[in-house]
Parts: sequence; C-alpha cells; structure tokens
Amino acid sequence: MGIEIEDGIPIPPSAGRANKYPWDGLGAGDSFFVKGRDKKLIVPKRLRPRKFDQRTGQTNDKGETGLRVWRTV
Repeated sequence: MGIEIEDGIPIPPSAGRANKYPWDGLGAGDSFFVKGRDKKLIVPKRLRPRKFDQRTGQTNDKGETGLRVWRTV
C-alpha cells in the first residue's frame, strides 16, 4: 500500500492546559499554599493514587490566610 512503519519518532509535547497548581512537583513532605482559599481543591484524577492532606485556615510566613496542601506519600 506504500505506507511505511517508522520507529524512533518522538511524540511532540502535549498542547494541553498547564496545571494551575504544582501537583507534579510535590514530593513526599512538600507543600504549597493558596492565599485566600477557604475550600479544598479537587485533586486531579491522575494523581489520586498519591496521598494529599489539605487544611484550610492556615497562615503563611507573611501572615496571609489560605489553604495549604501537603503530599504525604
């Protein structure tokens, strides 16, 4: 038919939406703070096997109140 199978061609990076929060950068024990947030975040489905702990009413080092998210595992 004339269509060749090629090997070793890299897949281009996805043009999908960038993450608003740094989920992928969190290691066990790391956290991030969202200023002014008083509700928990929805953890993306692809990350749910990982464990996260979220606490509202937290204060950062600047005295701002918001949500802190920790990666526990």
